[in-house]
Amino acid sequence: MTGPPASPNGASSFHAWWEPPPTGLAAVSAVLEIHDVPLVNSLYFWAMQVDFVGADGTQFGGGHIGLQWNKAHPANRAVNWGGYASQYLGGHVLTGSDSPLPSANQDPNTRDYMWKINTPYQMVVARTDMPGEWQGMIVDLETEEIVTVRTLYCEGSYLAAAAVWTEVFADCDAPSVSVSWSNLRGQLVDGREVEPPMVFASFQPTEKGGCDNTNTVVEGGRILQTTNTERTTQPDQKLKLTEL
Repeated sequence: MTGPPASPNGASSFHAWWEPPPTGLAAVSAVLEIHDVPLVNSLYFWAMQVDFVGADGTQFGGGHIGLQWNKAHPANRAVNWGGYASQYLGGHVLTGSDSPLPSANQDPNTRDYMWKINTPYQMVVARTDMPGEWQGMIVDLETEEIVTVRTLYCEGSYLAAAAVWTEVFADCDAPSVSVSWSNLRGQLVDGREVEPPMVFASFQPTEKGGCDNTNTVVEGGRILQTTNTERTTQPDQKLKLTEL
């Protein structure tokens, strides 16, 4: 497939969803490694996504924390922690606290962050002691530096619907870029840790503007997401992460 994605927002995205879906989580984390520097200036976004839900399962909104290749920031490198209210609440962009990180374009959600390739970064989302506040953190596992990106404000008591994804605004035939995700973890409200035994892959359909040459596979327990490559995984295919 060649040329830009034909979707309304000009992007092609593909996901790996925690299966079976977790419930009653107070925190979720995943480790991201970017293996290639994109060779074009188009936006690339790699993120972990969660929903904010009430005790009865009502979804109030969702957030995504991850790294970006973004020409609006120094050396095209940034971190983003933002989200949206549910559509029945208006679908507006969630508000949040000020970030300690600078932002070259003064974007409250997207901040300057000098990530490196082949370096593991842990993305963490956790509820705070204040109702409706969700802290987003990034940990450089090489240097052990912990940065609190900011706190998002959204009603809800728990985290649900965890996923990791790639969203690319480049042409479908732009040079291939790969990232890997590992160590998907959740913490229940009682402190116990859980992890998904598998994920299921979803791809933005071509009829909705998605590229048909993206792929998600699991190798050695790691989720590998790649652009401009042969697709070997079928939509909604389950990919085993751990021994059951």
